Amino acid sequence: NFPLYPFNRQWYFAPYFHDDWKVTRRLTLNLGVRWDYNGAPDEKWNRINRGFDATVTSPIASLISAADKAAFPQLASLKGGFRFAGVGSQPTIVAKNDLNNWQPRVGFAYQVNEKLVLRGGYGLYYMNPNNNYLQTAGFSAFTPLVNSLDGGRTPIANVLSNPYPGGINRPTGSSLGANTFVGRDNNWFDGDNFYTPRVHQFSFGFQQQVSNSSTLEVSYVGSRTVGANSEKQFNIPSLSFRKTCNLQEGGSPLYCNEQVNNPFKGLDPFIGTGFYTANTISRFQINRPFPQFNGNLLQQGRNDSNIYYNSLQVT
Repeated sequence: NFPLYPFNRQWYFAPYFHDDWKVTRRLTLNLGVRWDYNGAPDEKWNRINRGFDATVTSPIASLISAADKAAFPQLASLKGGFRFAGVGSQPTIVAKNDLNNWQPRVGFAYQVNEKLVLRGGYGLYYMNPNNNYLQTAGFSAFTPLVNSLDGGRTPIANVLSNPYPGGINRPTGSSLGANTFVGRDNNWFDGDNFYTPRVHQFSFGFQQQVSNSSTLEVSYVGSRTVGANSEKQFNIPSLSFRKTCNLQEGGSPLYCNEQVNNPFKGLDPFIGTGFYTANTISRFQINRPFPQFNGNLLQQGRNDSNIYYNSLQVT
């Protein structure tokens, strides 16, 4: 095992001003403003990913045979690869810094008469992002020990003298560039388009003195969360192709699962993966936008999730 012990750093500060003002005997205002700086993290030695580049030309394209390019024309212009913090023109932080996190706060309390008070308020808040942007593909590695092919009943020959006949996987860091993780799957964080999710919170209600020892309070309390983090499978074939797999749309799963010639067999960047030795791969795989990656390349850090909350609160 070659684990990674990252030295992550992140800056956060939030100056604010907040106070109450007794405007009249009946009206009190509560006003404030806050600014959050929730900086994107980095790793002291740049041992961290910086998203996925869907437009970079893949080095794999130059290794594919002319016959395979003729059979699969999309491979002639193969694109896609992981990016790394501090490499090339990439920043050392894993996402852009959102500097516009101003948060106004306003509230009021108004005494209508001796037994009735109206209250209301609004505040804008920013949610702390989760840690999905701490992606470290390529900076750690693990080589499993296979000592039996039948559940431990029979040991593999010479397993004690040569426990890793296929060699030991070592971290490649950013040295492989766009070839990092080819033949495999990995998540990635979309730091270029990410912004800090925000929550609008508001309320309005009244408090009525019913008797000398009891009150009735009725309030509407709501919130609107905008741009909450979500994720989506990124390396998925086009909709028109997926329809050919769907029985309900006239397609057939057999067509998409059909095995075709593997154009990646024997190519050095795929050593240690199934693509290096397999004679065939599925038609679905070869029709992915980035077929050199064996998986969905889950895109994280999307801001397309919203939450609406409404409530009636009676006390």
